[in-house]
Amino acid sequence: METVKFLVFVLLLFSLNCQLTMGEGEVSVSTTFCTTTYGDGHKPLGTEDKAAINELLGCSKLISSEKCVPNPTNTIICDCNLEDKICRVTEIRFSYRSFEGELPETIGELKNLSKLVLYGNKFLGKIPESYANLTNLKHLDLKDNSLEGPIPPFLGDMKLEFLDLSDNLFNGSIPVQLGSLVNLTSLDLSNNLLSAKIPSAVGNFKSLVTLDLSDNELTGPLPDHLGNLTCLENLYLQNNKFVDALPLRIMDMKKLIKFDVRGNDLTGRIPDSIGQLLNLQYL
Repeated sequence: METVKFLVFVLLLFSLNCQLTMGEGEVSVSTTFCTTTYGDGHKPLGTEDKAAINELLGCSKLISSEKCVPNPTNTIICDCNLEDKICRVTEIRFSYRSFEGELPETIGELKNLSKLVLYGNKFLGKIPESYANLTNLKHLDLKDNSLEGPIPPFLGDMKLEFLDLSDNLFNGSIPVQLGSLVNLTSLDLSNNLLSAKIPSAVGNFKSLVTLDLSDNELTGPLPDHLGNLTCLENLYLQNNKFVDALPLRIMDMKKLIKFDVRGNDLTGRIPDSIGQLLNLQYL
């Protein structure tokens, strides 16, 4: 009888061990993980896409980890129409998930990515060089993290229409390469540690509607080429170290609604012609 009880006990232990072991190992991310899927959702995600999502969520080992459970407000959009046998991640939106550490290098392998939103987390360090591969990116929002270092010049090689790097620790000058983003409609670099003058390349943003460079350490006179931004409606330059008078070409921004330059070292009179800005509501 004792022998039978022992055998039953061993079998129970074996069964329990099998159940626990089956839950271990790397998470298999399929298209069921995508919050929205275009095309045939039965196709698997590409290897690079799996690796990037796993690293971002930090769930490569424990499938039961809370980090592996998508928040209802977060988004992973997958497109299964781009390639014959696999699906690709095209949009990632994970805000306020308390992600920590450096930005995952593997996101740079998502060459079909058009939108990356990771604001309100705790990422630190520099934007990885691998992100230079994201040449199809149109929307990049890394606001409210602890990212640092210079703003990478390779951002100018993307197809960005929206760029928000505000509320971080970026330093150095604004890269002239950003002037290549001719389709940019919103640029927010506020509340960083940026210095030097506004580069003349900013005048290339012919489609820009909002420009926010406030709360930095930018210097020099306000450049005349700001007058090239004829679609601009919101211009925030407060709390920097700008000097001299307002450039007369400010009057060329006929659509300007909000214009804030307080907290600088500007001198001279406000031009009387500023009354020609008929849409201006805040100065």
